[in-house]
Amino acid sequence: MHGVPMIARLSPLLLLTGCFDSDNDGLSRAEELELGLNPDDPDTDADGLLDGDELGAGTDPLNADTDGDGLIDGEELANGADPLVPDTDGDGYTDFEEVDAGSDPADASSVIYRGGWPYYAGKDDLPAQNGGDAAAEGRRFRRFAFKDQFGDKVDLFDFYNDEGKHVLIDVSAEWCPPCNDMAAWLDGESDAFFDNYVQLREAVEAGDLYWLTILSEDNSGGPATQEVVSRWYDSYPSPHVPVLADRDAEVPPYMDLRFWPTMILLGPDLKVKETSSSSSFAPPLDRAMQIYGQ
Repeated sequence: MHGVPMIARLSPLLLLTGCFDSDNDGLSRAEELELGLNPDDPDTDADGLLDGDELGAGTDPLNADTDGDGLIDGEELANGADPLVPDTDGDGYTDFEEVDAGSDPADASSVIYRGGWPYYAGKDDLPAQNGGDAAAEGRRFRRFAFKDQFGDKVDLFDFYNDEGKHVLIDVSAEWCPPCNDMAAWLDGESDAFFDNYVQLREAVEAGDLYWLTILSEDNSGGPATQEVVSRWYDSYPSPHVPVLADRDAEVPPYMDLRFWPTMILLGPDLKVKETSSSSSFAPPLDRAMQIYGQ
């Protein structure tokens, strides 16, 4: 033994040590080192799953969110979602959005909005205008939440986005003929006036522009209830337009409404870009055409 070099005597011990699973994650030290994992941490990416379990599940033990949907792998499995698919149930909302909103990411019948409207998880962090502030250019539109044609309470701040999508809002009344004409046009009918803005309708249908209808009065000038917006949708069933019931008529005074319809164009950040003038509701449409009419 005295003639055997020290390195030769230690090699079997080093080889044996490499087979140990010192952090009890199902992988040997040698395997972890080969994969770039931490052999002393059973959950290298801190996603709630053991490194060995991740390899078995096909997830990436070096990436806490393998499918990039905003929900870490361990939380996906805990919620019955697939960590390899951003939208497990294929309902149009990511697994993260569904968990954040309280719906089931593994059940396609459990959705945030039945109308498929967008959802913005960071809306509570958006600085909002005070209740007494009036709508004005450069100010973020006030945070309203109204029930839509399907009975879901829709938060206007969910339309905030970083994808360059503007938001057109028309404030209408059930009794108003031009409001009805506009709704029929949005639903696909031809109209001598609104056909000048057909690129906007195409942008709405393509999902590049959000258009919201807020009903503030019914046929008799009374409150716009859930029944009113449902009736409106039955007449003009555009699948792309949320119809919202402003039951307490909060929006008309906020927008200094002087005629029906009144319109407003918001940027993707929900800050006012253009409002109806004192003599016409068209300026927001014209401004939107500068953006979408090319």
